[in-house]
Amino acid sequence: MEAGLETSVSGKHRTASKDSNQEGRAHISDKEMEHVFGGMLAFVADEARLEQLLSMLPASSPLGCMAPIAGALFHTSASVRGFAASILRSIEDHKAARPCVTGLNAFLLQGLAQQPPGTYAYA
Repeated sequence: MEAGLETSVSGKHRTASKDSNQEGRAHISDKEMEHVFGGMLAFVADEARLEQLLSMLPASSPLGCMAPIAGALFHTSASVRGFAASILRSIEDHKAARPCVTGLNAFLLQGLAQQPPGTYAYA
């Protein structure tokens, strides 16, 4: 592994490792994923912000614009999976945004159904 990718999360600079086995993609730790998803969960709690966010996402994606979040339902960390489920359920609670979640493919919806309901918050 070689170090060198700089990322900025909430104004703090962190160094992410670069794994040569993953074709140069940066590895994000579980704690960083929790931090990102915790912020996103707080963000989507406000309907106006949620609508603003959804207007920037590609609705034409074959897996739906929620696929990057829904993909985290299969993350190795139970906490990250819980955050992903909480975000999707929060989005689904907003009537205008519900189709973004219900329109996910059956595999992703099954992943969501397997996550126990719960409230996640970044501490």
